Formats: sequence, C-alpha cells, structure tokens
Amino acid sequence: MLDGHLLLGWLSFTVIVYLLNLPGPTAAYFGLTGNEPLSILPLNSLPEENVGRAHYKLCDRLKLEKKQRRMCRRDPGVAETLREAITMSAMECKYQFRFERWNCPLEGRHRANILKRGFKETAFLYAISSAGLTHAMAKACSAGRMERCTCDEAPDLENRKAWQWGGCGDNIKYANKFVKDFLGKRSNKDLRARVDMHNTNVGIKVTKGNITCKCHGVSGSCTVRTCWRQLLPFHEIGANLKLLYENTSKVGSSTNEATGEGEISTGRRQQQQQQQQQQQQQQQQQQQQQSSSSSSSSRSNRNRTAAAAAAAASTCACAWPERSDPSHYGLAPH
Repeated sequence: MLDGHLLLGWLSFTVIVYLLNLPGPTAAYFGLTGNEPLSILPLNSLPEENVGRAHYKLCDRLKLEKKQRRMCRRDPGVAETLREAITMSAMECKYQFRFERWNCPLEGRHRANILKRGFKETAFLYAISSAGLTHAMAKACSAGRMERCTCDEAPDLENRKAWQWGGCGDNIKYANKFVKDFLGKRSNKDLRARVDMHNTNVGIKVTKGNITCKCHGVSGSCTVRTCWRQLLPFHEIGANLKLLYENTSKVGSSTNEATGEGEISTGRRQQQQQQQQQQQQQQQQQQQQQSSSSSSSSRSNRNRTAAAAAAAASTCACAWPERSDPSHYGLAPH
C-alpha cells in the first residue's frame, strides 16, 4: 500500500511539473468554446490577490464569450473547475492516442489547425472536452467547491425498499445542465456548428454515473444499504469515446475551414446553378440544330453533344481534392 502511495505521489509530481512547462495562453488550444477554441491555461502560480476576487483573474485569462465569462465569475468554484477540466481532458486525450500517429499534441498551431477543420480528431476533441467539463463539475459539486450546487439529489427510482439514499453523490444532473448552457451558444445554422454541437453532446451523454452502495447490518449482513451516485473513472469515459472515435461517421461535405458557411458556399452554389442552366441551353440549341441537319452532320453533332454533356458533368460535380475537402465527422450517439 505504501509503495502505491509513493507511486501515485511520483506520478502526480510528474504531471504537475509537465503541466507547469506548457505553452502560454495563446500557444495551445482545446475545444471548450464554440466560436473559438479555449486556450489551455498557464498553470503557473497566480499572483496573490484578495480571496474573493482571485477567480475573476482566472476567468479573465480564458478565451470566453460574454455569457461564459459571466457564468465563470458568478461562482468562485467555476474557474478552478474549468482549469481542472482542461487539464484532465488534455492528459486523457494524450493517453488515448499515445500509440497513434496523431498523439494529441499540445503545441498551439497543431491543435488550432485541427479544431478549425472537420477531421475525426476534431470530433474527439469536442467530445472529450465536454466530457471533462461535465465530470469535473459533477465532482466539484459533491466536494463542496461550488456555491450553486451540492450533492446529487435522491433519484426517483423503483424498488428502493431494501436501501436508502445517502452519502454524497456526484451531481451529474447539475453538471449536464451547466455544460449545455456553457457550451451551447454557437449558432446551429451551418453544418459545422451542428456537427460540433453533436459531438459536444456525445461527450456529455457518455459521462454517466453508477449507483454505488454500502451495506449496513449485524455480522456483515446487508439489512440496509446506503447508496449514492458515483461517476465512472475518467479513463473509462476516455476509452468509451475512443471506441466511438473508431466508428465515426462522415456528415455531409463542407468547406475545410470553420467559416460559418454551409456545405458549399452560397457564391459557389449560385455559380454552379448558372453553369448548369447555360449548359442546358446549349444542349437544347444543339438538339434543334441536329434535327435540321443531314444524317451525317447529325451524327457528328450528337457526338459533340455527348462530349459536351460529359464535360458538363465533370465540371458540375465540383469535387474538391481528397484531403482539402474532408467531410465533417460525428461520433456515433452513445
């Protein structure tokens, strides 16, 4: 047991030292926001300030929107919970992809580029981010670090005659509501926004809790059981998301950058429609000419028409190069 504690202490020290050497706020990104990814906080010690205002400084160092900053400031425990969620999600991402070619690098330019594109890794980042925040918030409530939530309330379950609700369960219900409010601010008008929100919701849903019970009775008998809700270890949640990542599905075909446009930009779509109309008119004119010409010239015109139609089909397809037009990916619903 002592060796286990020493090993745990050594690992904790290693993680802390590693995180203290992370890049600054503009150097590394993680997908906890909608319009812009959330920067990984510099985890060096903050300057000493008044206890009541310390969390304001931490909230201001995040790339938060107005609503998110307000939610961060109104409860002193939110800022620290955000930082814990970012750290936990980043480390779990690196653990799950430790044997992959893409191993969840923390360098800013790599993470920022992936979050702007529609790759499978983007889907995982959004899901693991929301899962980390949900997990951290539920734990913070049960630990008494939050002012607006406490332990999980007794659920309305059947067959509870043999046990009673007790202990201090992880408040998953409050955590789910908070994360949906905190992250659900991006417009859902374009495909990219809908896919990102879908992957965010997958991360929330996969963060489930089990009912843990403790027996009470004479001589080890389980006359009465005290039960409470407890979250799965985050490693298990990360493993579940990794399995979903392996079975991601393409969602439509869209632009590579998160420009806020739909599957194909409006200007390009209108241009395609105009080209199709012009090609149809040309084909009709050619068909009229064919009906009044001789049989030999008619055959020649038909050949030219077929060639024109084939060319039109190739230009109207408007296919992008294979890697520069990745479809957005969505994790399968859990």
